[in-house]
Amino acid sequence: MDTARLVGDYELGPRLGSGSFAVVWLAKHRSSGLEVAIKEIDKKKLSPKVRDNLLKEISILSTIDHPNIIRFYEAIETGDRIFLVLEYCSGGDLADYINVHGKVSEAVAKHFMRQLALGLQVLQEKHCIHRDLKPQNLLLSSKEVTPLLKIGDFGFARSLTPESMAETFCGSPLYMAPEIIRNQKYDAKADLWSAGAILFQLVTGKPPFDGTNHIQLFQNIVRDTELKFPGDALNEIHPDCVDLCRSLLRRDPIERLTFREFFSHRFLHEPRQMHGITHFDADTSRGKSSLSYAQQSSTNRFKSSSENVYKHESSSSASTSNILMQQHVSCEKTNEGQSSSNQLGVLDSLELIEREYVLVNRPSEGSSDYFDTSLEAQRPLPDVSAPRPASGSYLLTEVQRLTIVHPPTKLQLLQQYAEALTEVANEMDNAGQVKESFAVTLVVLAAWRKALEICDSWMVSVGEDRVNTTTPETSNPDLNSPEVAKTWVTQEFVTAFNQAETSSTQLNQTSAATHMPDAMETIYEKALAYGKSGGAEEYLNNKESAARLYKKAILLLSFIIEEAVTLPLSPPFSLTPDDKKRILYYISNLQHRRSHL
Repeated sequence: MDTARLVGDYELGPRLGSGSFAVVWLAKHRSSGLEVAIKEIDKKKLSPKVRDNLLKEISILSTIDHPNIIRFYEAIETGDRIFLVLEYCSGGDLADYINVHGKVSEAVAKHFMRQLALGLQVLQEKHCIHRDLKPQNLLLSSKEVTPLLKIGDFGFARSLTPESMAETFCGSPLYMAPEIIRNQKYDAKADLWSAGAILFQLVTGKPPFDGTNHIQLFQNIVRDTELKFPGDALNEIHPDCVDLCRSLLRRDPIERLTFREFFSHRFLHEPRQMHGITHFDADTSRGKSSLSYAQQSSTNRFKSSSENVYKHESSSSASTSNILMQQHVSCEKTNEGQSSSNQLGVLDSLELIEREYVLVNRPSEGSSDYFDTSLEAQRPLPDVSAPRPASGSYLLTEVQRLTIVHPPTKLQLLQQYAEALTEVANEMDNAGQVKESFAVTLVVLAAWRKALEICDSWMVSVGEDRVNTTTPETSNPDLNSPEVAKTWVTQEFVTAFNQAETSSTQLNQTSAATHMPDAMETIYEKALAYGKSGGAEEYLNNKESAARLYKKAILLLSFIIEEAVTLPLSPPFSLTPDDKKRILYYISNLQHRRSHL
């Protein structure tokens, strides 16, 4: 049997690709099992220019650690070879994706362009231009419909001061800026032209310019005065997308969008209404990216939609709120400064988690399910014939569709969330954190209240108007019967109500006026704690314990992005698109770790 070829601490596997002076191998770290891509470069084939490009690539990648930039681990040099150890992306590149899917939906295009913008923003901050942006150099973390996109292949990249101009003729003809074709000096705006060409190809299925040969292609790029969309594309593509294409593909770099304008363009950042839920963008002017609520109030409060269960009164003074049977517990009053401080804390936690646990930035192809197979088998299959929208939007759309298509499945999903949250509340209570336990219990109550509403709608739709008053014989009732389901959900609601009432009594015995913590913040921090504990258990090779903790973390994070925004809370809970993206990114990494245990 042939022994595996070793490069440093890595075992080389199958060849992924090759070029004129390099071969790329799939490899695995011998101790950690980390899968990587190793670029093997023959020194004898390196011209001075290629060697210079290689050194630039190493120099640039070694200073960047960002989810939308291919990760560089190390360089290993032998007598006649240089090996670059890079992050492995199992999804291939965007060119392959376009070949398979053709033109994509606006939502999918937005998903990729947002991630490209985030990567370009990092390069811009480092005064670096890529100079060869094209679909072949945009790598994908997995073969999912909306994978993580990463900018790769920095061989042509060059670091610039903001005022300097490059003169080197480089780049790919289909995506090359006119100023490069004209052999003029150019700056970072050349990358923006390439980004526009990529966006155009995503939404139309073909590049913005073509030609029978390079000469004709160059002439079309330089001479055409107006960007032409094929067929009826203008009737199908959102005006914001059309505007971004035209604003990026302006031949005069001075008239082209600036990077700041690109990052803040309406197509990438405008809040959208989806199923009655408003999604708010991050406050980019302040650099905020954290868990946040819809800014309808200066206070954070949670309630069930049943007013006699949880009532609140807004007040600028230290007034109390009526919570459960007229018992008084005042809600926390959060001023703007405190809110900002909390947001920074969440951001730090997210960044810490990403640094600690992103071992391979790609979810396993078979590990996209969040929950047990037994539950997933009952869920309606998504329509895979059409491109899905961006990850966060797809999750919300799918879960909300369950209420209409299959109420029993949605009830089971709510049950899983409620059980996970109840466990959090119990852990908080056992640790003496009564306030946190009470806050989370109110969210559990809201979840069961929503389940009651689903049952009511379901019974009306099938013509039933009475509830079975008998107690279900088992803990797993037949949820295919709306009558049985309503009885079971009612019992669960009463149990949650009683638990909340008990917690409220304990709070009253502790203090006449108690500041209420942020329930969503508590749930989020608990998810992070589960993830960290799972990582520690995995390190100790306690695989069963690690898998259980990872599952808990995934379930809580999924609740935040899928269900919390739909619950009857006051004020309504919302996430910025950046928050959703980062939480989804964390979920995918947890899924990957769990699938490899």
